[in-house]
Amino acid sequence: MNENEKTPFDPEEKENNESLDNSEADKTTEQNTAEQTEPEDSSGDTANDTQAFNWEWTDSEAEPTAEPETDTEPEISAEPETDTEPEISAEPETDTEPEISAEPETDSIKTEAQPEHKKRFTALHLSCILSACSIVLLVAFALSLMLGFFPVKQSVNNVVNQNSTVPDTDIEPTVLEDFLNSVVVVRGTGVTSTSTGTGVIISENGYIITNYHVIEDCSSVTVELYGEITAEKAVVVGYHEDDDVAVLKIERTGLRAAAFVDSKAVRYGEKVYAIGTPEGTDYSWSVTQGVVSCPERQLMIYDSEGVLEKKMIVVQTDAPVNHGNSGGPLINVRGEVVGIVTLKRSDSAGMGFALPATGVLIDANAIIENGHADDVSSGISLPRPLLGITGVGVVEGTFYESFSNEEGSGVNVVDEAYAAANPNTTFYAAKSGVYVSATSAGSDASKHLKEGDIVTEVNGNTVSTIYQVMDIINKFNGGDTVSVTYFRAGKYYTVTLALRSAS
Repeated sequence: MNENEKTPFDPEEKENNESLDNSEADKTTEQNTAEQTEPEDSSGDTANDTQAFNWEWTDSEAEPTAEPETDTEPEISAEPETDTEPEISAEPETDTEPEISAEPETDSIKTEAQPEHKKRFTALHLSCILSACSIVLLVAFALSLMLGFFPVKQSVNNVVNQNSTVPDTDIEPTVLEDFLNSVVVVRGTGVTSTSTGTGVIISENGYIITNYHVIEDCSSVTVELYGEITAEKAVVVGYHEDDDVAVLKIERTGLRAAAFVDSKAVRYGEKVYAIGTPEGTDYSWSVTQGVVSCPERQLMIYDSEGVLEKKMIVVQTDAPVNHGNSGGPLINVRGEVVGIVTLKRSDSAGMGFALPATGVLIDANAIIENGHADDVSSGISLPRPLLGITGVGVVEGTFYESFSNEEGSGVNVVDEAYAAANPNTTFYAAKSGVYVSATSAGSDASKHLKEGDIVTEVNGNTVSTIYQVMDIINKFNGGDTVSVTYFRAGKYYTVTLALRSAS
């Protein structure tokens, strides 16, 4: 069988991954913390009608700043043409220009040389006027930026606090109450169900972060702001499915954007608070308290068949989280977002997990920029590694027959007489280990292993089932190398193989 597929043989020999539980009890899957319920009205649009993934920025053209027209003459200016002589009489025509002169918009008038104190007085006035003009221009430019006359690219609140010193106190009630204005209730409606979760406002003009699984397969999405009764219709700007990050947009301005903290500054044991919509909208904006159990936990996510789906880097907390907390913030005592709640252990109390704040912002900015975050590396999810073999555990001195059907492929134990009568479909296991039935094209394993080889060790660990191979490989990432010892034609061989990333 494939290294990441379940085999019908020896299921009891599958070992749990050490990063979650070192016991050999049944492997427990993490649960997304979005509330899944039956729809109030099953009729509706087909799924994903509102998922517009190509958000475009519209920048205004720059408008030149015009000088204001006025009838008032500046303090130092050339006199218009007139029969009346100016106070400073004109010199005889000469090529020498005065040290300080104003350039009139009319014909140039040359002035007499002035006494030194008058020169200083005139220069001082001119300097004051130029300074005043500079200030006016700066103010005009700033106003132009504010009013949108110049193309200024908007972005989400991506300034993170890098201060690792967190006060060992509880959060101030006023700080918490203010932060609630950055939290929204998210409701998604699909063809067969509705989903309730939480979101965090990341820009004053309506961008909101939530989990992808909260809005997955939803044809319409609405958000409810703190202190308001009427829900706002939201558009799905885009998402990163592997990272479980989605960005929504509502047509509002003047919202309170949450501040985020650099994930590297998060510390063991610091106090945190989860805010969300646990178990439905009757409990919206519920707050629970806990600590950071681990600031950087590598989490293995398995499906119901025990196959590794993905690996994630998350913030672990003992703050209680429940269905409906998905997409909500985990904040510190300063009211800064440490992470976005995404999972909890289904069989354990006090084991919740949040996506690290820094990685979430990387995804969010890419989604707002491009409508997706497929080509960015946020550091949240890691591709699962593959050795590149299909195999099954065998026992030394036993005859087997290979088979393949709708349920999968594997081997059955047969006696020697049956094996002798069916040599094309049977084989003899000369050693205990993992019998290689096939290799994946393009993998490093395909260059060294072939059908009939029996893998006996991986990285120095004896293996007898494909599950043991998977447990060892899952501790690595794509691109890493492992040593593999195999038996072929009466001899042992050891090779170093590079792992590949699952697509």
